[in-house]
Amino acid sequence: MFINITKQFFAILFILLTLWACENDDFSTNPSIKLDFSADTVLFDTVFTTIGSSTRYLKVYNRTKNDVRISSITLAGGTSSAYRINVDGRHGPSVSDIPLRSGDSLFVMVEVTVNPTLSDAPLLIADSVVFVTNTNVQDVKLVAWGQDVYLHNAVTVLNDTVFLASKPHLIYDYLLVDKNATLTIEAGAQLYFHNNAQLVVAGTLKVEGTAEKPVTMQGDRLEDFYADKGGQWAGVWLSAGSNYNSIAWADIKNAIIGLMVDTCFTSDDPTLTLSHSKVGNASYVAFLARGATVDVDNCLFYNSAYSCVALTMGGSYRFYHTTIANYWGDYM
Repeated sequence: MFINITKQFFAILFILLTLWACENDDFSTNPSIKLDFSADTVLFDTVFTTIGSSTRYLKVYNRTKNDVRISSITLAGGTSSAYRINVDGRHGPSVSDIPLRSGDSLFVMVEVTVNPTLSDAPLLIADSVVFVTNTNVQDVKLVAWGQDVYLHNAVTVLNDTVFLASKPHLIYDYLLVDKNATLTIEAGAQLYFHNNAQLVVAGTLKVEGTAEKPVTMQGDRLEDFYADKGGQWAGVWLSAGSNYNSIAWADIKNAIIGLMVDTCFTSDDPTLTLSHSKVGNASYVAFLARGATVDVDNCLFYNSAYSCVALTMGGSYRFYHTTIANYWGDYM
């Protein structure tokens, strides 16, 4: 008797669980139903050519009382679009037959890769994601600025070279200036460094910025979140034996060590002359010198996790009209 009751109990429980697990497939076909979106435009910061963007997220909501089936989510530009979409794990340029329950939401992930434009000026890259639900058509704009760059990937500069300011320079891995070479960076030039990339100078570096056209060196993440985040790239290293370096009107920021002068050059000529420049937001040290001869005037060293300025292993240093201010804990 006990066995029969037990069997009946589990049979009823199984039926109830089966009924509970069944989904309601009664999708509304009402053409007046509209989806809601987390944004009407997905905006990308400047995207360097050939280098894919970071991922942006668009959230799609069904705030109605009805379950719906989205007929399609499509890039208007189709297969020729510079953009790529992923809808809840399904890749585009078009994804179809997507159920969206009442009160539920889904993610659309968007990325963009810009082809070289053969232009020094930024180029607007526009498209849209089109949603069709019960014949109702809605769209979300996609906007990015594509920027052609001079790409330097693990490059060694063997001869005297000038970096022009006509378009940005993007450095991957390292840029090494050979001991017999001089790298001159033109006023207004912008150097962007990928994660852990470094400018290593065994020869001579001359940064010729001006008040109107300073030279910028920073990480290649251009989103607002990274504007003042240290540790994005390794920094500038004037290695042992490097000499006659001069840096004027430069903004070196968001590195691990912003500027490291690592040399025991014993000539009366300074290893580095640094003027009218800013070095900061470093995750370790903004300015680190070891046994160097350095003249600094009208500079700012700021916001570093360990120290703004570290002078070690002896050397000769002269600082004129220079500010050292560390608000790392509060500022970051």
